Amino acid sequence: FNVLYVIRIRQTYGRTIQDLPVITIFFMIFLFAAKLIIPNHTILPYLFPIAAFGLTISSLYNYETGIVFSLSLSILAAYNESTSIDLAIYYYIPTAIAIFILGRGRRIIIFFMAGLAIAVSGAAIVISYRLLNSFLDLSGAGTLIGASFVNGLGSVSMALIFQYALSLLTGKTTALQLMDLARPDHPLLQELLIN
Repeated sequence: FNVLYVIRIRQTYGRTIQDLPVITIFFMIFLFAAKLIIPNHTILPYLFPIAAFGLTISSLYNYETGIVFSLSLSILAAYNESTSIDLAIYYYIPTAIAIFILGRGRRIIIFFMAGLAIAVSGAAIVISYRLLNSFLDLSGAGTLIGASFVNGLGSVSMALIFQYALSLLTGKTTALQLMDLARPDHPLLQELLIN
């Protein structure tokens, strides 16, 4: 998916994706961490904050890049697991919903609204899987719903940290940094007003 997307961007718009090596390394770090943490666990796959990758990329670059790379990451992270299709859907749908809610991420509150969307949509997916099964394990479903909410909060927190770190690494100014400069009590704005 990623290679086709990069080729399409180049052919359609005649440009390359900004900071593609950084995005690729970030992608590989998330994939390696997923392959290290997820296998042979029951609850950890539902706690793994894959949405943090998509939120970080979409807030730093654009939502289309975040959506495409998140799809690949979701499929590859869930690959070779006993419930690979369920996990891939659990990873991708909440991430996509959160990316559309986040937009450019101009306010911290929007990040936490995106985290709530991850939690609620993840819980809805867990409930729908449990209802489709012939048996309904209430304690297991409750644990996975709780894991969805922890995942939402963890993904947003990590996305904020990664966004800050990658913006320093790439020299990219984020929407949050620009909003911080626009505060009336910011020293630079105060100096401009006085002069």
